Amino acid sequence: MLGVLKVLHPNRKNQHGFTLVELLVGISILAILLSLAVPSFTEFLKNNRVSAQTNELLSLVNLAKSEAVRRHLTTENPEVVLQIWRNTTDGWSGIVAATAENVNCGDPKVIRCAENRRVELSLLDDPEARLLISFDSRGYLQDWGTFPDIGLKHSDCRGLNQHRKLEILPSGRIEIKRLDCNGNEIT
Repeated sequence: MLGVLKVLHPNRKNQHGFTLVELLVGISILAILLSLAVPSFTEFLKNNRVSAQTNELLSLVNLAKSEAVRRHLTTENPEVVLQIWRNTTDGWSGIVAATAENVNCGDPKVIRCAENRRVELSLLDDPEARLLISFDSRGYLQDWGTFPDIGLKHSDCRGLNQHRKLEILPSGRIEIKRLDCNGNEIT
């Protein structure tokens, strides 16, 4: 049998590797798989960005609530306030501060600061406006009668998992709902 192979391919001496046709077939298969995987991966990144920023906002709310309880605040004197506002670009910012005044991240009264991009805060029509959230000494939401829901939506929303709504109940409990890009709740 070995003699037959030497006759058919006399110039081959234990050559190893791939032929050009094998390489082209392999590269073609790889290109097809990548063309299927890349769109799914970008959607995964968008979903992950919205989830991460929702968790960041949730942690700011929980920090403001726990600081209010820790400092034994009364409803007449809110010393810890969560401030949330839209950036002029495509993101949002939030701080937990020991004042209800407009302060920025470098201020010494700021307990925690967060700045985020590519996820829009769908809450207020005026980009300069700030939402102020404060809690009483029991962790209950103050002024809950006029409090709107907070929406976070990817700036290039196209999937089912790229929009969230945070609802802070009067008891201080927080509910997160998943929405599609049109604002319809996903069950």
